[in-house]
Amino acid sequence: MQRIMLLGSLWLAVCLPLLELPEWGTEALSVSGDAFPVWEAPIQDYLVVSFSNQTDTDSGTSLWEILTVIYFLAVALMLLKNIVMFFYLSRILRQCHRKVLPDGCVVFVYPGKISPFSWLGHIILSEESAESQRAVVAHEHAHVLLHHSWDLLQAELLLCIQWFNPAAWLLKRDLSLVHEYEADQYVLSHGFDARDYQLLLIQKAAGPEFYTLTNRFGHHSLKKRILMMQRRSSGFWRWTRCLYALPVAALSLFLLAFSNSEQFMDSESKKPLAVSLSDTSIQTIYTKVDHIPSFVGGETALRRYVDKNLVYPPEAAAQGIEGWVLVTFIVNKGGQIIYPRVSRSAHPLLDAEALRLIREMPLWIAGRHRGRNVDVKYSLPIKFVLE
Repeated sequence: MQRIMLLGSLWLAVCLPLLELPEWGTEALSVSGDAFPVWEAPIQDYLVVSFSNQTDTDSGTSLWEILTVIYFLAVALMLLKNIVMFFYLSRILRQCHRKVLPDGCVVFVYPGKISPFSWLGHIILSEESAESQRAVVAHEHAHVLLHHSWDLLQAELLLCIQWFNPAAWLLKRDLSLVHEYEADQYVLSHGFDARDYQLLLIQKAAGPEFYTLTNRFGHHSLKKRILMMQRRSSGFWRWTRCLYALPVAALSLFLLAFSNSEQFMDSESKKPLAVSLSDTSIQTIYTKVDHIPSFVGGETALRRYVDKNLVYPPEAAAQGIEGWVLVTFIVNKGGQIIYPRVSRSAHPLLDAEALRLIREMPLWIAGRHRGRNVDVKYSLPIKFVLE
């Protein structure tokens, strides 16, 4: 069960940020009156605002660009490390000769001295281990039967893309430890003496550990493994402890979805718009309408308006500040723009100018649904670029 929880956490860490969850907090916007759907426009191409800085022709490299380069460089190094390790292990495997043990287990015997390990369905060990240490073979055979190598490959893939995240490293460590627990239980369940097996673990723990893609005998928190073997396990209570993670996961999903509802809060008072809209005609927020609102003259006219009326803040230009601002507002039934707020900030100077532009816009063509004008939430991205 612990293994399932760890693998589930691994894939949740990758997939959860990519999900679009329902905005559970939008019910707070409901007010009295008829409920009209409100459509949220998709983010279109950025409206680019350029500014020519005559005093400095080179705006330099931004911190974000530097961090991006560092991130992908580290990803490349992590991938290179795993590729090198893959070829190194393949080379070791080619130097081994295949051997069938008396109990029918197939192993690959390395001609030199090597610590036993398993990798992608292969058990690699020295001649000494193959002949005299049946517990070692049983331990590695458990790793093969339980497909532990594939778990480690998934964990290494996560580390490649989240090398900066301490939780990813801890997850791989815990996953390796769970693998050892499972292999130890397999050995003991097949009649091996627990005391002799624990002494064997201590003897083998002195060897070096450097195969990050493999399951190796004798490492991975030896003290914890011995204590786990001595503990009397209860299947019921082990499952009960794992269930503690369910409310935590549910709470995480709720917070992720609920955080989206912050876009409906007034940027100054930080209170839900339902409070400030109680005396207006704004109704319950939905997601689709038949005809979305539009700027008079279409997108081309909107771009011309922005080019003509938006001014690059001089202070921002002097400091080389660039970025894009996402402004969210409501186009009401009369085509007026109300309640503009910054949903994604670039810099206070750029945010203020983007809000000024939106507030001073002329009437739009209102959105329509089922033959009636409706109030529509709209998002407009504006990108500030220095030339």
